[in-house]
Amino acid sequence: MPQGLRILVVDDVTDTEEVLRAVLEPRGMLVNRRRRDHSGSQTFARPSVVVLDEANTPQTEVEFSDVPQVILGRSELPAAHDRRVLSKPFQYAELVQAIEQLVAHRRTV
Repeated sequence: MPQGLRILVVDDVTDTEEVLRAVLEPRGMLVNRRRRDHSGSQTFARPSVVVLDEANTPQTEVEFSDVPQVILGRSELPAAHDRRVLSKPFQYAELVQAIEQLVAHRRTV
C-alpha cells in the first residue's frame, strides 16, 4: 500500500469519515471529509482518491472527474478504470482493495 495517499470522503455523515479514518490511516493514508455543501474539514489541494456516497455522485463526479473514485451504495454507475462501485454494506477489505487498484492503475497509465 503506497504511503501518504490523500483520501477525500464526500459524505454528510460524520461517522463515515471517522470509520474510514480508523480503517485507512493505520495503512498510511491521510483521510479528510467534505460535505456536499463543501463545508467540513479543510480539503487537500488534490486528493489521490475520492470516496463518496452515491447521493453525492453527480456534483462530485464533475468536480473530481480527473481523480479516481470509489462510490459507496447501490449505484447504477458501472465500474470503470478510474471508478469502483461498492454496494452497501461493504467490507473494509473491499474498500482498501478498490483504492489500491485505482492507485495502481493510475500509476501504470
